Amino acid sequence: MKIKLCYLSTYPPTHCGIANYTYYLVNELLKLDQSIEIVIVAEKGSEKIKEGRLTCIPCFSREENYTSDILGLISRLKPNLIHIQHEYTIYGFDSKFFGLLEALKKENLRVIVTMHEVHAPYTPKDKITYGVENLEKNHRKLGEVVDKILVHSDLMKKQLVEYGVEETKIVVVPHGTKIMDENPVEAKKIFGFSENDKVILSFGFIRKFKKERMLIEALPKILDKEPNTHLLLVGSIHPYSSTNDVEELKLRKDLVNNLRLGQHVKFIEKYVSEDEIEKIFGAADIIVCLHDQKFLEVSGSLHLGIGAGKPIVATRIPRFEEVEKISPETTFNVEEEDKMIDIILRLLTDKKFKDNVAEKIKKYAEETSWENIAKKHLKIYREVLGLSSEEDIKSSKKIMLL
Repeated sequence: MKIKLCYLSTYPPTHCGIANYTYYLVNELLKLDQSIEIVIVAEKGSEKIKEGRLTCIPCFSREENYTSDILGLISRLKPNLIHIQHEYTIYGFDSKFFGLLEALKKENLRVIVTMHEVHAPYTPKDKITYGVENLEKNHRKLGEVVDKILVHSDLMKKQLVEYGVEETKIVVVPHGTKIMDENPVEAKKIFGFSENDKVILSFGFIRKFKKERMLIEALPKILDKEPNTHLLLVGSIHPYSSTNDVEELKLRKDLVNNLRLGQHVKFIEKYVSEDEIEKIFGAADIIVCLHDQKFLEVSGSLHLGIGAGKPIVATRIPRFEEVEKISPETTFNVEEEDKMIDIILRLLTDKKFKDNVAEKIKKYAEETSWENIAKKHLKIYREVLGLSSEEDIKSSKKIMLL
């Protein structure tokens, strides 16, 4: 029996981390298994595709009761495995979502869900739209209904186990990494920097809680020691951004103007293409990931930095758990602005320290390359469908523990 895989997901050109995640994963799976057939039942706004073994059909909207649209299409497609790329703002986590899961199981379909975020007791209450009182119950129910739950970190798995989800149902699969190797000198020229300029990059959707103004405020102290330093702030407003995020767009620019840092701060305020991403990260000497919210998730933007093999300076929160494991010496608590400045300056001035951190980042990038992550998925799919030999299953479990 060959795998007829159906993803429920967003998909490019939708501006969304889940869409990008599914895109990279699908393309690697198609390379790895020449018999696999993949159809993406996608949110409206995704590209309609019919190319060889890949089909993408935009059919549902998060703003509507999506259950009947999805079920009707799946009944015609007849896949043997469903994999939902879950995000609370896309599907919710209430009776509508669980009604979909139960309907899929009634059709005797195997169902896997990747939780790209896990709500925790410390998650802001306004994010838990299905009711704080249902936090534990709904996550435990998810574990009862589906065949496997995939998460990106040990902390996410631990939280689900605390909710009562059976541990054997949960598999930790790290976020995938796109390996990049752009010439830094040429990349810097593209953005108007010289070979000797030191470029600090902050990348991703513009969010108030990303604390980019903290980085701007720290720049004068960095310039006192390293006058050739520049900030490169890249990202757009998310399609579902809050008014606070939209306001942040103006506040960042006002702060740069008030501090007279215009010559040292470059904004690229748009959703950038794949080619541009490689050049942007190629131009960076250091990547800074700031965040003041303890969301239980893993950052796709962080993995772009990992794929570029550049040192990463990050706040100590669950979202950047991987940085704490790779290079704890480049992490700090969000209120420790002086420590952030010290870390940045050391990376800019101590080549041995910078190279050591970069080597650890590159090693992790190889471990979590999209090819390796696709291999992990393929083993899980075969196991869930009963296609693996006993030896394959043992090997798969061993790999998952690495």
